[in-house]
Amino acid sequence: MKNIRSTALAVTILLLGCFSFMGCASLSKKGGNPLPVQASLNNGQKNIETAVFTLDLSKPNPKLLQSDNARRRLVAQTDELIVFELINANPFKYRYVLNHRSVNFFEQQDATPMDRVLASWKANNDVVEKGKKMKDSINHVNKNTAHAQYLIATNSSEKNQLQIAPATTPPTDAKGHKELILSAARILALKGKNLLSRANSYTATISAADYLNRSTFESQRDALTEELVVLLYDHDILNGEAAAYQDDDFQNKYKTQIQELTASTDSIKKSLDKLYSLRFDNYTLPLDVNGKNIDAVEITLERFDNTAAVSSLIDKYSYNIWLKGGIKIDVSGGIFLTSLVNKEYFTTDTLVTVNDTQQTQKLVHSRNKGNYQVGFGSTINASLRGGSWVRPALSVGALFSPDEKFQLLSGLGLILGKQERLVFHYGLSMGSVQTISDNIKADTKRPYDLGTEGQIPTYEKFSFGHFFGLTYNFTKPRIATSTAP
Repeated sequence: MKNIRSTALAVTILLLGCFSFMGCASLSKKGGNPLPVQASLNNGQKNIETAVFTLDLSKPNPKLLQSDNARRRLVAQTDELIVFELINANPFKYRYVLNHRSVNFFEQQDATPMDRVLASWKANNDVVEKGKKMKDSINHVNKNTAHAQYLIATNSSEKNQLQIAPATTPPTDAKGHKELILSAARILALKGKNLLSRANSYTATISAADYLNRSTFESQRDALTEELVVLLYDHDILNGEAAAYQDDDFQNKYKTQIQELTASTDSIKKSLDKLYSLRFDNYTLPLDVNGKNIDAVEITLERFDNTAAVSSLIDKYSYNIWLKGGIKIDVSGGIFLTSLVNKEYFTTDTLVTVNDTQQTQKLVHSRNKGNYQVGFGSTINASLRGGSWVRPALSVGALFSPDEKFQLLSGLGLILGKQERLVFHYGLSMGSVQTISDNIKADTKRPYDLGTEGQIPTYEKFSFGHFFGLTYNFTKPRIATSTAP
């Protein structure tokens, strides 16, 4: 028994030493040999380490959920900031709620990004330059209607659809020039309708898709933008040619065609505004968990149907990012076996001769209650966070024995599980036990005169023993939630 108690005491002391060493090593790592950071070249400041987890909302693939620094699990250090990023979402079909706040994938600062986009495209569009060169290569009868002739000559599909008859000889009078301009205006109006139809068709297509491929989306968006830029350029040049003829009949006819074109281009701009305001990446603000007594950070993502009249929840996902590093403290309760057992004794009568006189005295016997007794209690468990299913712990606590006495416990534990956690314990037990007086020896043939009442003298003695235990952590893991910006 003494050997077992000595072993339990030694294990407890060893565990305390290990925790102290690991704690000092952790402090040394943070102080003397810090984690890699990037130094600012301007003022010597250093960036705080950040754990970034990226969720790809496209079709299933082996890299849907990725992390930086080659992490293989959803685990972050307690001294790192935590960021959760969404990519390849489709906000045209779904509304996303990240930790109970709607994620807005569309820019708010620039309500009409097409104004900025068109200015850039008009200044750097090779298609417009190619059109200018092609127009210059056409043999124009009248330079005042050069662009109108160019539009009719290069848009045969629209010309055939509108049944514009080709002129046998180029017109040389004002009436013929006006007809050219009006025909060109009709072509532009039809091109505007066709482009608007394609823009609406593409918007409907992506609104039905589960996710957006960024490269495909940007390619389609840029193609629509390029056609719109050319259309607006043609419109501006044709307006200059039409301004040479100010009679009311011509201007009224021309404005009718141009109004149709303007209505189409305005609608296309609004559609492209939505496409250009889309942000493919969205993320939570950095979350600081350093110093908090928590196990994990929970990221919750909900998807709602954005195409229905009433937005309804489609699915919900929760991701727990478990923390690693630092010390976690929790409480568990359960059943214990302790070697500190109250001694019980009984007596039997025996005849002895004292001074030639026979007397009845007592033989003292110990009652066999076994080497252990069952108790119930709880422990406080200190463990190093590791984000794993198994980790060691240092446990201190108390148990309440069937004879209504408390015993103090100190030892090591082995924690199993993440969400539901069992703890196995072994260590040193301390407490008062009832034992026989030092003047009396039990289980011998020596008789004792215990007086008329025959009571065995006992007393309370503070003793050391060992214990085994199995406890359950009744409190669920403490999980902090992050909020989206």
